[in-house]
Amino acid sequence: MTSVNDGREDLIATADEARRARDAMLRDAGIGGWLYDPDADHYVFSPELLDEYGAGAPPIVPRAVVDSLVHPQDLIVERPMRERIIREGGHGELDMRMRDASGKGWRHLRVMMRAGRQRPSGLYEMYGVTLLITDLAEARDQAKESTERLRVALNAADAGVFELNTIDRSLWTSPEFDRVMGRAVHYEDLADGDWSFLHPEDIDSVRRLDAWRGEAGSASVDVRTLAGRWVRIYLDITRDQFSNPLGAVGLVQVLPVVLLALP
Repeated sequence: MTSVNDGREDLIATADEARRARDAMLRDAGIGGWLYDPDADHYVFSPELLDEYGAGAPPIVPRAVVDSLVHPQDLIVERPMRERIIREGGHGELDMRMRDASGKGWRHLRVMMRAGRQRPSGLYEMYGVTLLITDLAEARDQAKESTERLRVALNAADAGVFELNTIDRSLWTSPEFDRVMGRAVHYEDLADGDWSFLHPEDIDSVRRLDAWRGEAGSASVDVRTLAGRWVRIYLDITRDQFSNPLGAVGLVQVLPVVLLALP
C-alpha cells in the first residue's frame, strides 16, 4: 500500500521534473525574467538570463553594472522608461542591446517591463521578461542590407521592378521603376491593359505578348516611354490551375545606346 508520504514525494518529484522541463524550454527559447528593486538599486535575474555569462554569474546585479552592459544608444531610451515606471507605475517595451560574455559582441533583447509593488520609499518595483532576439535582429539587419544593395544595383543598372496582384487589385513599384518610366504607374495602367505610360506606337506590341494569353510564362519586349526613352520590359506571369493570370512580376531597364544601334 502506498503511504501518504510516498504520494507527496511523487508529487514533489513530478513538480520538480516539470519545473526543470519548463526552465529548459525557457533557456532554449532565450526567455527569462527579472526584478528591479529601486530601493536597493539592484536587479535580480532568473538563471536563464545568466547562462550567457557562465554558471558562476550572481543573480543579484547592481543597477550600475547592468547599465554598463547596455549599448549607450539604447540606455538613452531605457533609462527614462525605467524612471517613469518606478515613479509613476505603468509598463513599457523596447528592443535593446547588451554586451555578451566576450565583451566584444552584442546580444539583441526584447524587454517587456511593468511596475510591481510599491516600496517603502514610494517607488515601484519593476519586473519584466526578456527575450533573446539576436537571430531575428541579425536577419532584419541583413534584409535591410540586401534591400540597400538591391537599390544601389537597380540605380546602377538604370532599372526598376514591379509586382502586379490581380487578386487584391494592387500594384507595387520600386522608386526606380517610376523614375525610369518618368511618372507614377498605377494598377489600372497594367491590369486593364491601358499601358498609357508607354509611347502610343508601342502599346500594341506589349498587348500582343504571348505571356498574357497563357502561351508562355515569361516574355520581354522593347518599347518607348512617353518621353521617348527606350526600355526593355521583362515579364513573368503567375497563373492559377485554370491558367487564369493571378499577377505578374517584372523588371524594366533602360536600353543602352549601344544596343539601340545594333541591327
